[in-house]
Amino acid sequence: GDINNSRSRKWIFATAIIPFIIVCVFGSAPVSLIITAQAINGVLLPVTCGIVWKISSDKKLLNDRANSMIHNLIFLVVFVVTVFLSVKTFMGFLH
Repeated sequence: GDINNSRSRKWIFATAIIPFIIVCVFGSAPVSLIITAQAINGVLLPVTCGIVWKISSDKKLLNDRANSMIHNLIFLVVFVVTVFLSVKTFMGFLH
């Protein structure tokens, strides 16, 4: 949106101040919070990838714009890589 828009300024302010508040409230170092957030993102990435793959392959929803076989094969490779990286990330936290 337009930066001069009052609603846009409120969202920008909120996204800038919320992480600051979290750091102050929990008293944690920002680096450990960033690492935790990235680990959570790493675990959620395969879920997000799978949802996008399912929706983009739905011929009832997208008709002729749905994924072709080659797109589904590419998505399969991306999905397998994201699952592998997610498992690797999760296993790293267990050690």
